Amino acid sequence: MNSRERSEITVKAESTFYAALLECPTKVLSETVGLVEERKGANTFLRISKEILDPTSLFCRYLSHQTCRQIFGRIHPLYSGSTLRYDNVGKPIGINYFNTRLLLAFIEVQLGLGFSGSFYQQHQRAIEGILAGKPVKFETNYYHPFTHKDNVGIHYILEPNGDRGGYRSEDWENFLKYSKSAIECVFSISPEDFGNTPSGLERAIGQFTNLITAPYERESRVNMFPLRHWGGLIEGILKKKNQEGTNLIPHPVSGERIPYVHFVDCILDMPYQNGAVVVFQSMCGDR
Repeated sequence: MNSRERSEITVKAESTFYAALLECPTKVLSETVGLVEERKGANTFLRISKEILDPTSLFCRYLSHQTCRQIFGRIHPLYSGSTLRYDNVGKPIGINYFNTRLLLAFIEVQLGLGFSGSFYQQHQRAIEGILAGKPVKFETNYYHPFTHKDNVGIHYILEPNGDRGGYRSEDWENFLKYSKSAIECVFSISPEDFGNTPSGLERAIGQFTNLITAPYERESRVNMFPLRHWGGLIEGILKKKNQEGTNLIPHPVSGERIPYVHFVDCILDMPYQNGAVVVFQSMCGDR
């Protein structure tokens, strides 16, 4: 799939996100390239295009940071592509596809949502300082751009017409296959964590289905909190056993065994369909 097929997405501003948007400086919203604010009735939308890679923007300079290149420029093991394309000197030159990680970074860095007045200016100066290699105290309200820790609670990924399924179906299916393989893998190396019975494994997979699979398939809702729990649980078992080869999970397509990828990272990096509508129901501060 080429980059043009995923060239634009829309964010519907609700609850906490909408309140933060009201405090964003009007000049930032109006002058940010690739961003258009729209109002339809009582609803506010942000239409975001691939043109947000404006070379003069703070966001584009942030994406040139070495840490960012390692995140956004790497080939993802599940999706066989990178979020961004970089040139040979490390400058971002194109968006291959939008995903939650890139969107949250844009919200945090370029818009500085959650900060108003002097706090907004302080937030921007802190980012500039980090980019300049200075030791800076840094606070975030939505996303930590340098350690890439999200704080999204529940979000919805919808098709352009508002129907279910804003991710490509094959990407979502691969994620589910990978998740099941990861749960089965840790059961095989640590059955005591599942009650030492096959029924314990079945219950675990059933819980994952009820908390994560079913909500998305029913209403395109992604529950990040149980994803963190399950991802952390698996990661903890792998570290506890610390045996050579036990942290390798079968790839859902190739079958090749790959290093474990945390479930939250799988979701943050999962490509949106072109024109997808994203709704953040809740966001919280760093914990």
